Amino acid sequence: MLSEVAIGGVYLPPILVYLAAAIPVFMGLRAVLDRAGLLRFAWHPALLECAVLLATVALLLLIV
Repeated sequence: MLSEVAIGGVYLPPILVYLAAAIPVFMGLRAVLDRAGLLRFAWHPALLECAVLLATVALLLLIV
């Protein structure tokens, strides 16, 4: 796990680094879900996208 990240003298929590790394992966997964038509079957597509983003961040936390 990463420690604090200093940007311009401001210490940021490591979760922001993981979140920034997860965003491109999430955008790719979102495109795949949209092209496959799976977002149509979700009760609330925005909640599904939020869950996928959180799962992506959690997987990055476990892997790195």
